[in-house]
Amino acid sequence: MENLNEEGKTLLRRNYYYQKLAIIIGALAWFSSGLLTSWASPFMMKISQDKENYKISEEDCLNFSIVPPIAMMITCPLFSKLCDIIGRKPVFLLSAIPQLQAWLIKAIAKDLHHFYIARTLVGIGDGILLACTPMYIGEIASPNIRGTWGIAPVLCLYVGELMITILGSYLSIEITSFVCAPLPILFVLSFSFMPESPYYLVIAGREEAAKASLRKFTGKQDIEEDYLEIKGSISRQMSEESTWKALFVINSSRRALAAGVFLRVSQMLGGATVFINYTQYIFLKSGGNVSQRCRPLSTWRYGCFSV
Repeated sequence: MENLNEEGKTLLRRNYYYQKLAIIIGALAWFSSGLLTSWASPFMMKISQDKENYKISEEDCLNFSIVPPIAMMITCPLFSKLCDIIGRKPVFLLSAIPQLQAWLIKAIAKDLHHFYIARTLVGIGDGILLACTPMYIGEIASPNIRGTWGIAPVLCLYVGELMITILGSYLSIEITSFVCAPLPILFVLSFSFMPESPYYLVIAGREEAAKASLRKFTGKQDIEEDYLEIKGSISRQMSEESTWKALFVINSSRRALAAGVFLRVSQMLGGATVFINYTQYIFLKSGGNVSQRCRPLSTWRYGCFSV
């Protein structure tokens, strides 16, 4: 009996290994997203005050935080549909392309249009992540770890927003870009080895690939019961009519919609996004006596480690 219990514990740990690993690697893309999202906070003032290298006004720099959400709203529905066409994993991997391009463009950018292009790419990357991450994690993670480990992407997003503020206080735009650019590449190299969602593989009719994916994510060889459960769930969803009207007619859907809208609107009206994107701008404009232990703004392009 004791050996059986130990075997059960080993199996339990093995069941969740690939699920946790996939979530952690996927969160790496969100860490890069956090760096890119709050990039404007430390750098907009540097760019607007560095007249030697950039001919960009402060008003133009303030728009750096407006461009990504616009691009995200346009691209998110498109990539959400693409997830059902080519799969969750390929779309997830696609997020690295605009992220890497954004870092490289920012490293060499000299005029306003280049920065706007880079910020547009940031929004496209965020749109891809918002479209595929909930699908992929929701479909590969077991219910008893989904709640705990499912917050990893958001946690890494906030850590990235903090890190870019720290890096931007001491490093130039070029150095920061080259330091952060390898992250999307690291994500692609790591996530390429993760299996596709078994739900998508069942929908696509790739039964053997779906079973292989299930064996990876569950750590079990006998996955027939899990496979039949997924297949039955998908058949039930396909048989049900899915319309926008259902969001308002079905009681459970209406409550979920109300909760989601309330939480998102509260977050926006609470000023969290504004503060994240304009942290250093707010401190500088308010005249706060925040010690930065760095060189004058005119020399920030080359870093600031002087005391």
